[in-house]
Order: sequence, then structure tokens, then C-alpha cells
Amino acid sequence: MGENSKAVVSVGTCASWGGIPAAPPNPTGAVPVSEVVNNKPLINIPGCPAHPDWIVGTLINVLKYGIPELDKLNRPVMFFEKLIHDNCELRGYFEEGKMAQDFGEEGCLFDLGCKGYDAHCDVSIRGWNSGVNWCNRAGGPCTACTEPSYP
Repeated sequence: MGENSKAVVSVGTCASWGGIPAAPPNPTGAVPVSEVVNNKPLINIPGCPAHPDWIVGTLINVLKYGIPELDKLNRPVMFFEKLIHDNCELRGYFEEGKMAQDFGEEGCLFDLGCKGYDAHCDVSIRGWNSGVNWCNRAGGPCTACTEPSYP
């Protein structure tokens, strides 16, 4: 089907980068969509899972206006331009050097493995569940699931 399309939209980190199935040792030989269909414009909407707003917003943009502005990884800039770290509600703790040393403690989750300093998306602003929650607000560190380095 991809060969007959105007563009291909890869939804989710597995489709965009290979994700967990393509992680070493990759016994299944999993590859990202870009390695299967590579002669068409590609839009990556990574995330594990991809946020529904990113999917619907991108598709509506394509239908109404054409392919949106994409970053160097073919992600829609409108959703993936910002670093999570820059808009994290725990950023103040980071600036103060107050790092949580255990889950449930007050402070930045950097020392607990947070990768928000390297993750591009707007989930720290948009949230999940109608803006109610997201990884850090739920007490977990960002795993950078929208980046090619995930997992």
C-alpha cells in the first residue's frame, strides 16, 4: 500500500525507529517503516504510545494543508519541537539541584534516569488523559520514547 500512497505516516516508536522489537539482538529482524518504504515522503509520529492528538492532528494537517513542517527526523515540528526538560513541571528542582533519590520523593527525576533533557515532544504541556497526567507527573522519569535511541 505504501508504494501507492502520497506519503507514509509511521505511528509509534516501533514504526518510526524500530523500537523495542529492533533493539539488540533483534532476533526478528524488525526494522522501521523507513527501511521498508523509502521512496515516499515519510512522517514519523513516535511515542510509546504515540499521543492521539499527535496522530489526529498530523492527519488533519495533511488532509487540509499538506505535509506539515518536519524536523530532521521527519517528526511534525508542531508536536516535537520542544524538549520535555524545558517545559517540565519539575524543572525548578533541577535548577535548584534538588534531585529525588528514590521514587516518590520530591525533586527532579534526573538521578532516577529521566531523559527529558534529550526528548522532543509536547507531552509535558499537553499531558495524557485530557491533560491530567504524563510520565513525570505520575512519578516516573521520562524514558525519551519519542527518540531513535529508545529503548
